[in-house]
Amino acid sequence: MYPQAPTSPLPVPMSIRTILIVVILITLAVTGGIVALAYYRGPASYSGNLAIKHNSPRGPFAIANPITLDANVTGSNLSNVTLAYRVIEQAPSGTGFIVGDLVKVPMLLKAAGSDTYAYTMPASEVAGVYLNYYISAFDSSGNNARSDVYNLVVGDFDWVLDRTDEVVVIKTIASQVRLDLQQFNGFNKPVTIRVVGSAPAGTSIRPIAPQVTPPNPAMLEIRTTGDAELVQKYIVEIDAVYSPSGGSSVQIIRRLTLVLTVTDFAMSVTPLYQQVQGVTDKEVTYTLNLNVYDGFKTPNGFQISVTGLPEHMTWRLELINYKISEDETALSSYKLILKFTSTVPTGLYLFAVTITATTSGGSIVHDVSNIQLKIT
Repeated sequence: MYPQAPTSPLPVPMSIRTILIVVILITLAVTGGIVALAYYRGPASYSGNLAIKHNSPRGPFAIANPITLDANVTGSNLSNVTLAYRVIEQAPSGTGFIVGDLVKVPMLLKAAGSDTYAYTMPASEVAGVYLNYYISAFDSSGNNARSDVYNLVVGDFDWVLDRTDEVVVIKTIASQVRLDLQQFNGFNKPVTIRVVGSAPAGTSIRPIAPQVTPPNPAMLEIRTTGDAELVQKYIVEIDAVYSPSGGSSVQIIRRLTLVLTVTDFAMSVTPLYQQVQGVTDKEVTYTLNLNVYDGFKTPNGFQISVTGLPEHMTWRLELINYKISEDETALSSYKLILKFTSTVPTGLYLFAVTITATTSGGSIVHDVSNIQLKIT
């Protein structure tokens, strides 16, 4: 059974400079995925004898991989060539897009005596899912030329949701959690799944596969020991990390919040020793307390058994109290009544009380042994 992630995500941190959320002001062309922005509309323009010839580079492109843009620019008294671009990212939960500020950078002559100007966008600047840009040229007389607006489709990825519902694990039972990833524009690069920070004491969280390629999901395995700390809604950060090949130091990190609860049940029997004189139809009462911690579920209830009693001795339970505390722990108190007749020999008897709970991941058994009853 795979606990899955929720419906109300938190904002995803973005690496772009100043951002502005555009919900559906951006229209995507069905065939090419072209983003038409109002402030980019209009054909190329020219004045003087300036001319710009540019062929848009061909993809596929992926986040954090450099992109080189070049253009052949001619004209007398040329003073500078400028690249203007915006990076457009996917907004959380598919609510639209995040549009970066317009950035202008100078394009440099590739070689002396040539007419080719170029600019390489560094890996740290290449984000998904679209890159809109145009090229401008200026001469010393105030004339200028501007190319058409171009759009590059950039592959990207993210978690489908950035916060899970409460994932409940039961002590000593291994659990698997599925975390879905999504791809944009055909992104098909492996990403590394990383558990950040520490889990509660006695609990380990590890990715089953250290790398996955979106849209394949990430799978986590969660294991707990019998001594694991019981916690409610513990927060663990899970990262999906993409590092471009070629030794680039740039990393793209998508963060997800795993909400984890470690739960169990506990029992106690009091007193652990009693002494009675043997008489006909005698009853002896112990108190059995059952604590069920928040999040613990057993569809078929708890099965209670008493073992080690001599012949002619029977037992029964009577509920005497039930309450739920502020931390959502349910406490049930029972009378454990042992009944016997004079046919039961005198002596010291040791018996045990066992409680079994069947969960979706397996059975949990707790017991109290060496409970003593002395009949004189």
